Amino acid sequence: MTPRIRQLSPNIVNKIAAGEVVERPASVVKELIENSVDAGARSIAIELLEGGAEQIRIVDDGCGIAAEDLPLAVASHATSKIASAEDLFRVDTLGFRGEALASIAAVSDFRLQSRPPGQPVGARIEVRGGVPGPVVDCGCPVGTQVEVRNLFESVPVRRKFLKSKQTELGHVAEAVVRVALARPGLAVVLRHNERTLYELPPNLDRREAIRLFFGAEVADALIPVESFDDGVRLHGFAAHPSVHRPNNRLQYLFVNGRYIRDRSLGHAVIESYRGLILSGRCPVCFLFLEIPPDRVDVNVHPTKIEVRFQEPRRVYSQILSTLRERFLESDLAASLRPAPSFAPQAVAATPSHCDSLGRGFALRPAAPLQTQARLWSRPPDPFEAPPFTTETPDPVRLRPDGGTAALPVHPPDGADETSIPPLSTPRALKEEAPSRAASSPSPESPPPAANCESLRALQLHNAYLVVETPEGMLVVDQHALHERVLYENLKRRLAGQAVEVQDLLVPEPVDLTPTQVGLLMEHRSVLAQAGLRIDEFGERTVLLQGFPAMLRKVRPAELVRDVVARLEETGRAPSREQILDDMLHMVACKAAVKAGDPLTPGEIQSLVQAGASAEEGHHCPHGRPAVLRLTLGELERQFQRK
Repeated sequence: MTPRIRQLSPNIVNKIAAGEVVERPASVVKELIENSVDAGARSIAIELLEGGAEQIRIVDDGCGIAAEDLPLAVASHATSKIASAEDLFRVDTLGFRGEALASIAAVSDFRLQSRPPGQPVGARIEVRGGVPGPVVDCGCPVGTQVEVRNLFESVPVRRKFLKSKQTELGHVAEAVVRVALARPGLAVVLRHNERTLYELPPNLDRREAIRLFFGAEVADALIPVESFDDGVRLHGFAAHPSVHRPNNRLQYLFVNGRYIRDRSLGHAVIESYRGLILSGRCPVCFLFLEIPPDRVDVNVHPTKIEVRFQEPRRVYSQILSTLRERFLESDLAASLRPAPSFAPQAVAATPSHCDSLGRGFALRPAAPLQTQARLWSRPPDPFEAPPFTTETPDPVRLRPDGGTAALPVHPPDGADETSIPPLSTPRALKEEAPSRAASSPSPESPPPAANCESLRALQLHNAYLVVETPEGMLVVDQHALHERVLYENLKRRLAGQAVEVQDLLVPEPVDLTPTQVGLLMEHRSVLAQAGLRIDEFGERTVLLQGFPAMLRKVRPAELVRDVVARLEETGRAPSREQILDDMLHMVACKAAVKAGDPLTPGEIQSLVQAGASAEEGHHCPHGRPAVLRLTLGELERQFQRK
C-alpha cells in the first residue's frame, strides 16, 4: 500500500525546528539574549538553576512587545525583523528567522511577559506542551522577561543527553561572553543558583571585559589592530606571540556583532603568526569585522554561526595583512617570566633512578676521553651524568586514602640503581651500525645495543647531527631524537608504578572559564589517578593541590590549561594512561635539548648512543621525523658518480 502524504501538526514542526535551534540550555540563552540585543536593551540579567536545565530566566530593558503581538511572538516563523525575501540579503540584526521562541516553547514550560514604554501595564502569555494560553495583563517593568522551565521535559530522549550542570553552565557562560564582547557598553549579569558569575557594568570597555573574562595575562598582552578597506572595517586585538594556547578556543571572530566560526579566517590568523609562535600552538585574538550587510550572507546555518562572504579572499587578505603589518611595527620581544615559586611538601629524600623526572638536562663540558669511552660501552641513561646531570626531587605518591607517602624505589635485579636495560635498536640506526658481538645474546640477557663507537658524528647549525655510517649517513634532529629517548625512558620508569605526586604547601589557584572548571570537576577522579590533584574554588577557579613530580619544571597554570585543553578537544573522559601519556609528551618535549643548543662531542656521542637503543628512534613522540638516512648510492647518484 502506498503511504499517504500528510501535513505535520504545528507542534511537531516546532519540535523538529527545536532540534536544529535548541541543542542545550546555552542555545536557549543565546537566542533569548540576541533578541534582547535586537530590542535595544542596555542591560540584560540572566538567572539559571541547575545549569539551565531546570530554569532559565532572562530580563531586559528593551523596547518590549505589544500585548496583541504576544501570540505571534510564540508562533512559528513570525518576526518583526524582515518583511520580504530581499531583506534576507541585508540582515543587520542578530535574529530574523522567527522560529526561536516557538521552538523553545515546544520543548519546555514557557512564559513570556513584556511591557513597551508608555503602556500602563504589561501582558503575559504561557505555553504548555507547545500549546499557547491566553494573553493576560500583568504588572512588570518596561522591557521583556522570558522564563523557561523544565527544558526538554517533553522530549526525554533529548534531556538525557545533557551533560552535568557545570558543563552546561560553562556553555551558557561562553554564549554570554560572545554577546558581551560584541557589545561593549552592554550591562550584563549572569547568576547561577543565586550566585553571581559575571557582572559587567555599562561603562566597561572591551579590553577590560576581556580582562574580566580571561584574566590579566591575556588582557595585558593585547595589541590593538585596525584597518579599513573598501567599506570593510577590521578592528580589535591580537595577543603578543608569547601568549598562546594549545587550541583555538581563544580566537574570537565577529562579523557585524555576530560571533562566527570560519575556517578560512581562522587560517588567516594562524598564517599571520607564522614564525612567531611554536608549531602546534594557537594564537589568541579578538577580531571584529564590520561589513555592509549586503556583502555577507548570514542565512546559511540554523544557528547563524557560519556566514558566507561575497569576497572571502579579500576578507582573508585584509586580516592577514593587517595583523602582519601590525606585528612588523611592534616590539615582539618576549618578556622574561620568572619560574613559579611554590613550596613542596617536606618529605624525606629517597635516592631513586626516577630522581631526574621532569628536571631536564644541565649540559656541561665534555667528559674526559676515558669517561666517554666507558659510556660508549653501553647505551647511556640520559638521566645520569656525564654528559647530562639533573637535580633530585622528593618522590611522593598518592595513597589509596588520597594522602601521600614516600615512594620506595628498587633497582632491577642484577643492576645498579642508575642503569637501564637497553631496548631494541631502531631500524635506522640498527642497520647502519655494526653488531657488538657475533654471538647471539642469551634470552635472559638484554638485547645488545648498536655499537656507535665507530660512528663519527658532528653538529650543524646547533640543531642537527650528521652521523657517518658504513652505508652512508644519517641526519638527526637533535631535539626530536632526544625527546623520543626521554619519552621512552620516562614511560618505562613509570610502568607498573604509582605516580609520584608533589604536594604544594600553598595551593596554586588557576583561573579558567566555567566550562573548563566543569570539565575538570567531571574528570577529577581520573586526574587524581594520574597525579593531578585539583579542587574546585568557585565557579571560575580551581586550586592545584598537587601534581606529578616529573612535571616540576612545568608552570602549574600551564599544566592545568594543557590538560583541560585535551579534555575540550576529545569531549570524553580520558583514561589514566592517556593523561599520563600526554604528560610524558609534555615532559619529554620541555626537557629535551632544543634547536640552537650547542652540544659537546661527548654529548653528541651520548645522544647518538641513546637513540640507538630507542624503540622508535626514527620519530619523536609527536610523529615528527627524528632521523633521515642517505645511502652512499644516493650520494653517488646525486654527484653523478654512477
